[in-house]
Amino acid sequence: MARRNALAAGTLVGALVLVALHLWRGIEYWNYSEGVYAYTSRMLLHGGDLYGHVVVAQPPWQFIFGAAALGIHDTLPFLRLAVGCAQLGTGVLAAIAVWRLTENPWATAIAPAISLLMPWTLREHGALTPELLAPPVLLGAALLAARPRTAVWAGALAAVAPFIKWPYGLALIALVLFSAAPKRTAAGAAIALAAQALLFTASFGFGLWDDSVLAQMSSGRRGLDVLLGVWGQAFWSLVGLVALGLLVWRERARLRDAALLKLLAALAVAMLATLITNTKDGTGLNVIVPIEAALVPLAIAAVAVSSLRWVAPVALAFTLAQSLSLVLSPHTATPFIYPSSERGAWGRDSDAAQVRAAVARAAACPPGVAYSGPPFIALLAHRAMPDDQPDQFLPSRSTHLAEVQKAIDAVQPRCG
Repeated sequence: MARRNALAAGTLVGALVLVALHLWRGIEYWNYSEGVYAYTSRMLLHGGDLYGHVVVAQPPWQFIFGAAALGIHDTLPFLRLAVGCAQLGTGVLAAIAVWRLTENPWATAIAPAISLLMPWTLREHGALTPELLAPPVLLGAALLAARPRTAVWAGALAAVAPFIKWPYGLALIALVLFSAAPKRTAAGAAIALAAQALLFTASFGFGLWDDSVLAQMSSGRRGLDVLLGVWGQAFWSLVGLVALGLLVWRERARLRDAALLKLLAALAVAMLATLITNTKDGTGLNVIVPIEAALVPLAIAAVAVSSLRWVAPVALAFTLAQSLSLVLSPHTATPFIYPSSERGAWGRDSDAAQVRAAVARAAACPPGVAYSGPPFIALLAHRAMPDDQPDQFLPSRSTHLAEVQKAIDAVQPRCG
């Protein structure tokens, strides 16, 4: 009964936080990729030639999710709400993990809200990106993998993650290796991987692999001068949660589910390893979102059980202060950004009024003329983009897509 009440209370509070964040975000423009992926999802909904004529940088699951949401109601607010519900699902799974680790009702009840309020989860709130859709899959798989009788299903669920974004194959490997029944988990994963590979190749052709693997590998790399700033911000954003993860490992004898602790720790390490993908040009710090999701149950468990009573709350408060800073100063300011970063780094691009003005300008373009501004604005204005390519970034960076870029450049006249 205590478990049920704590989960119900946590879900309710999390839902209220979700509504507040949804209203706060509105139609503000934060993330270039959101526009690309939402536009691509709309094209899939209407029969677009994804991975054929249309360049698609990621595997299919997020576009299937986006198309399903837009099929119910084709508006950006509804799509963001659908993604927000997936984020709330991550929070509820975090609450289940916290209960299994601590059996603490209060810690369990705060987990959904805390999950939604992590700095980069908050920054990316509601955006249709792989980073927001993978966490419920990964946490769900970790919960299943901690028990031998559900290990096969854990493997099958974890195998979905790479088909959301390929680097999440690292998480799949971690969950298989540290499962309560590794052979059964591996069997479930192998079957699910093979089934998805066959199904998606049959549906989309070999262009799936050409676009999302080969073209991505040819898109260029960042220099160390840029990476120092990127990884400095990642360290700043994650240091509180990582400290709490180390603290709870120190206190592991106080926890009630050693198998789940081991899996969550392995998942967190695997997701931390995905920070290496920042070396690729175009990969943003939104890769932090699944790292936060993996660390939140450990962080809350640390607060609940740590014998160093002042350390855990201070570390969590430091992390939440970054989130509060982002809400109060979306442009942005310390403490959200690393102190040595330029003010405005990783902040909001356009507020709601600016978005509406940009949409009005795009809508005023002559009929039949391609719009070459941000895909996010093209989505809201229902404008076609040059050569019907939602992703104008990858073709411009990937040598593998040089002919696609020539076709985009050849489209004239254009507006925006």
